[in-house]
Formats: sequence, structure tokens, C-alpha cells
Amino acid sequence: VFYFVSPQVWAWRTGRVEQIKKYVRKMIVIFPFEQEFYRKHGVDVSYVGHPLAYEPLPEVNRPEFAAHYKLDGAKQWIALLPGSRRKEVRQNLPCLLDAAKLLTDQGGDYEFLLPVASTLDKEWVRYQLGPAYTKIRLTENAAATVMLSRAAVVASGTATVESALTGTPFVVVYKLSPLTWFLGRRLVSLDTFAMPNLIAGRKIVPELIQSNFTGPNVVAELNNIIPDSPARQQMQADLRQVREKLGDPSSKEEPAVRAAREILASLNPSQ
Repeated sequence: VFYFVSPQVWAWRTGRVEQIKKYVRKMIVIFPFEQEFYRKHGVDVSYVGHPLAYEPLPEVNRPEFAAHYKLDGAKQWIALLPGSRRKEVRQNLPCLLDAAKLLTDQGGDYEFLLPVASTLDKEWVRYQLGPAYTKIRLTENAAATVMLSRAAVVASGTATVESALTGTPFVVVYKLSPLTWFLGRRLVSLDTFAMPNLIAGRKIVPELIQSNFTGPNVVAELNNIIPDSPARQQMQADLRQVREKLGDPSSKEEPAVRAAREILASLNPSQ
């Protein structure tokens, strides 16, 4: 068995690594910190880079993007990414809307953009927004939306990797039902949840999880990174390092090709 793209055994139920050690000949991973984890547990492992790091950034023109979605190009844009599943949106969206209202009440003149994931129906998202719909602009392309925004608030998950690759400063948020959080937290062995922080090996983007995820807390973190401040500059520098760790876009071999070579080399060690 050659396993390409590791299950998150490093995050929860780490005992599963013993099964992997028993049945998997080689683990081929897409995050650099996974390589160290498997080596520590005696599993043959190779790191080949993350596929998203080899995707070119969207070629978008801000004036055209603004015209297409009827946005005010003179304003700063704030991207809100509540998640790609209905349950996530229901849990995360209320606090995001609260943060947007608080920012506006503070005198901030922003446009708020919500890219709708391909897994969601746009009309359903509009319904979830309720009266706030008139103040939130729905878009389709998450990477382009975040890249053109001044800052973003992103639900924990793959979207945080995609957002990190754009270089736009952002805040990571997430909320579960109280029971799910109580039961799940006992199984998770991590002190940090955001992928950019795990990749960097330190906290480079703020995380607001569960009870810490409130509108006022989101606004407080955004107020640190929206202005041209040392905090914003540091985060931008840290995100560039994350991109470098995830792979070399100039390379002719993408992670899947490298994974195939790893497998062939293991099957034919004499070649």
C-alpha cells in the first residue's frame, strides 16, 4: 500500500499511526510537518509538496471584478468565508455578520464579500444571510476574492491553505455545536488548528475557535491587520514563507507526479 495524502492522524486518534505502520509501505504527504510526524513513528515517508501551491494564482483585474459583482472599487474589501458545508455556514455565519456590522458601526467604509463554495447553493446562502444580504456581496471565486481583499475571515479547513497562498492577511475562525466540541476536543492532540500555523510551526495567523469566536474578537483581530501596520507586514512575510514551504510553483513536477515517481522508485529500487 502506498498512501498519497495522509489522514489527519497527527491531529486526532494518533494511535492509528500503528495501523499505518503495519499496512502502509510508504506514506506520501503534502504538508511538511507530516514528514517529521511519520519519521518519529518509524513510518517510511516522503514529502512532495501541496497541490494548491502549484496552481497559479488567479489572473484577476480588480476593476473588472468590481464591475462584475457591482462592487465599489474605491472601498477596501473584506472577504468572509464561513465554510463549504451547510452546517459550517449555519455555525459560523452569524458571528461573521456580527463582525461586519460592528466594523461598519465603527465607521469603517468597507465592502463585504462572501465567496459561495461550489458545494453550496447560492440561493440557500442568500436565505441564510437574511436582511444582511443587501450588505454582503456574493462572489464565486474564493481565491480571487481573498486575493483582491484587504483582509479576510476564513473558516478553518482547506480554505485557510488557499487563503495563505494568496498572501492576504486573514483571521481563522471556527465554531461547532457545544456537544461536538466537548466530545471532539478530548480526541484532538493539537494546541493550534489553523493549517498555516501548523505549516509554519508557530502562530502566524490568529485563531478564534468556539467561545473565542465572537464578532468583537473578530473585529479586534481585523483592526490589527487592515491598516498598514507592523502586524500586517509581519503576517504577509510569514505567509510568503508558508507558500515557500508548500512547494516550488516553478517546478515542472507537480506533487502527484512526484508521488508517482516515489512509488515507482520503491517498486523498482534497482532502476
